Amino acid sequence: LRGRGIAWSPNDKQLVFSAKAGAEHQIHIVDIKTEKIVRSIETGLESIYNTTWSPDGKSIVFARTEVYQKDSIADASSVLLDEHDVPEFIEDKEPFKFNLYRVPFNEGRGGKAEPIEGASHNGMSNFFAKFSPDGKWLAAGGGTPGALGQVRLWSVPEKREVRAYGIQTDAVACVGLDSVGSHLALL
Repeated sequence: LRGRGIAWSPNDKQLVFSAKAGAEHQIHIVDIKTEKIVRSIETGLESIYNTTWSPDGKSIVFARTEVYQKDSIADASSVLLDEHDVPEFIEDKEPFKFNLYRVPFNEGRGGKAEPIEGASHNGMSNFFAKFSPDGKWLAAGGGTPGALGQVRLWSVPEKREVRAYGIQTDAVACVGLDSVGSHLALL
């Protein structure tokens, strides 16, 4: 499997990552002792990236985007495309936008993956989410590719965005929170 985004469980006994399995991505749980995948959670979704655990271990958060499909390239004879094949991305008319989703862990049984209110379908790209250690805050890098980067901060209990920090660079790739949850680091 070729994984995307890996994170330790809050009890440091498991890892979580996503990988493509057929047409969709699955979320895989690895037992640290056995070094084997012990659970695979099907979400019914494609293009899952940057999995992370909630601090209480009850849910897994990830970023996802819609799979791009275009009739004019559906029958392409090569997996490599020329910039003229997809001008909407080159000219920044259709940037990829990532949304944050949450799926219950349920001891590895999973559940229904749902978009996180305020962190999905809000006109911005939101990816690489990280929780504060107490689980009260969720930070995510994002912004508009080719324009202004942003770090967005949500109150988890209130289910709302409380602050957006504009960064004078392209989209923010990833964020980190210190062990107290009072300082952000970004790339």
